[in-house]
Amino acid sequence: MIRLQPRDLAALRWVGEQYAVRLDILQRLLGRGAQQATAVAGQVGDSSARRVVRRWQQARLVQARKFFFASPEWVWLTRHGLRQLHLPYRFWAPTVGALPHLHQINAVRLLLEQQAELSLAWQSERRLRQVHLQPAGLHLPDGEAHLANGEVVAVEVERTPKSRRRLAQILDRLGARYSGVWFFVTPQSRRAVAAAIGAQHARFHLYPLAQVPLAEGEP
Repeated sequence: MIRLQPRDLAALRWVGEQYAVRLDILQRLLGRGAQQATAVAGQVGDSSARRVVRRWQQARLVQARKFFFASPEWVWLTRHGLRQLHLPYRFWAPTVGALPHLHQINAVRLLLEQQAELSLAWQSERRLRQVHLQPAGLHLPDGEAHLANGEVVAVEVERTPKSRRRLAQILDRLGARYSGVWFFVTPQSRRAVAAAIGAQHARFHLYPLAQVPLAEGEP
């Protein structure tokens, strides 16, 4: 039987909230709660993260798998892990098509939490779906950023261009519900999102996804 430390619990809950995380993201999550100095500030080494994952696997809390040849493995909670952490989510297993977008959302959340220095709380799309029980077809953001001033901002990661009609529907829905929307865009999606926003720059903001650490490259 393994004994979980506070940093284990924090990282496991983060993984559960985000469906799954890649090992390099997990290195930074574990680095937040490291009790000793690490070679790279704010993150544990690759081998240390792998040892933690193996401990979690022995306790049947997570599964791990390498999906892409030149990319780190992914980690997600088992049904047993979800129950042990009292997370109210249905079991979810990764699919190859979902991982690139999911990884970029994880990288954006990690960056925002680091920049906010604990003044930001994140609500994941998985959590929002559980709370709001949205009917199929209704759009939920990739996450909510709850700021220290009480403002709640929707966060969207746009990897590929959407149709003008679909973007208009998303902006209408998010604009009616949130005080602001932060779009993290690729060069491919930027033009379409900017055109949809038009003159509404006071509430809708664009940020280059390329400036988010870990977001670019292989999934």
